[in-house]
Amino acid sequence: MSIVFLNNKFIKESKAFISINDHGFLYGDGIYETMRTYGHQVWLLEDHLERLFTSAKLINLKIPWTKKQIEKWILKLIKINCDLHYATCVMRFSHIAHRISHHEFRIRLTITRGNNEFDFSTTKNPLILITLQPLIEEKQKSGLRIISFQGGRIMPNAKHLSQIINIIARQKAFQKKCDDAVFVDKQGNIGECAFSNIFIIKNKILKTPSLEGILSGVTRKFILSFAPKIIKTQECQISLKELYTADEVFLSVTSKSILWVQSVDDHKISHGKEGKFTKEIKYYFDKFINI
Repeated sequence: MSIVFLNNKFIKESKAFISINDHGFLYGDGIYETMRTYGHQVWLLEDHLERLFTSAKLINLKIPWTKKQIEKWILKLIKINCDLHYATCVMRFSHIAHRISHHEFRIRLTITRGNNEFDFSTTKNPLILITLQPLIEEKQKSGLRIISFQGGRIMPNAKHLSQIINIIARQKAFQKKCDDAVFVDKQGNIGECAFSNIFIIKNKILKTPSLEGILSGVTRKFILSFAPKIIKTQECQISLKELYTADEVFLSVTSKSILWVQSVDDHKISHGKEGKFTKEIKYYFDKFINI
């Protein structure tokens, strides 16, 4: 049993309910952030909250709470659930309680316009929900297989709840027994993946699509902050053809950091093996988070 934070209250997950008239449920009218912990500390929390407020501004959703208030609720929720999970483990599995208590968490923060009837221009009754899920760390055993998908998200600069295009893209990937899909525009240039950002390495240059038309990933931003010490970097247009012939490809996503790619539309990348620069970037990333 987990505790969640819903509308200024810490309550049991089984007791958490939202209105059937909530705008997030009815129209996807809301925003969200997905975060994670390392050592039970929220990774890049300030960056996530900054993007949350930027997304809110883009969809004209007024957040009545401050970043400090939201941060306080997140940290308190982590402590409550850590204590709860540890106590449960001691009672049921005392021999592995210490190991289980050190699990990390995936944090989902959602804010909607709430029960606002047919008013889409103001924010009278916003809803805030913060949930936690244990995050089990697993080493990547093989490279990801991704496909290309024609299209892209609506209002890509905002992390909003309208995710149907992302879901359809991921479904198409799963139907082809692949792991993810990269969006491709009408000009044949790639953007982001369904739920991650993408990087390629070609001729010893690290490239990632420019922010025009994609979401500014928090992990993407962090990688670009230290990668120039390792390799020349560029934020630029990348064609699908260039992706096919890349020397290395990897994805960045908050919950799993860096994931290397072995193929795109059945085009093998780096002979299906993890590349040298990807390993080096991953090494420095792990060093920063003290893994």
